[in-house]
Amino acid sequence: MDSTTNEFLRFCKNLAIKGTTKNTYIARLHFLKNIFPEVDGITGVQLIDARCNVLHLLQKIKKFKINSPTIILSLNDGFENLQKSLEAYTEPIVSECSLISCSGNVTTTRNLSEHLFIET
Repeated sequence: MDSTTNEFLRFCKNLAIKGTTKNTYIARLHFLKNIFPEVDGITGVQLIDARCNVLHLLQKIKKFKINSPTIILSLNDGFENLQKSLEAYTEPIVSECSLISCSGNVTTTRNLSEHLFIET
């Protein structure tokens, strides 16, 4: 780890060793600015809406795909429409790219694994 040039790994190491500091918040902002768009707040302060989970951040920073083991579905009609709900869950989602230098779209897909655990 000491010789790595990977900025994200250095960030993780510093966070683990030194804890949260002013510098870790500045480094975190640097990562978030490359993932989420900045918008003007009503007071002229730049805002970044970074509500997401760690898996999303890792996929954006490390640029690789990780399967999430969790599926959250609202089964309003009970289990009768489970198949339809799962099909809707795996439909591609098209959204605007969040990188500042990009004006394109991003397509997100969800793939189900072989096993499905259902909690009621």
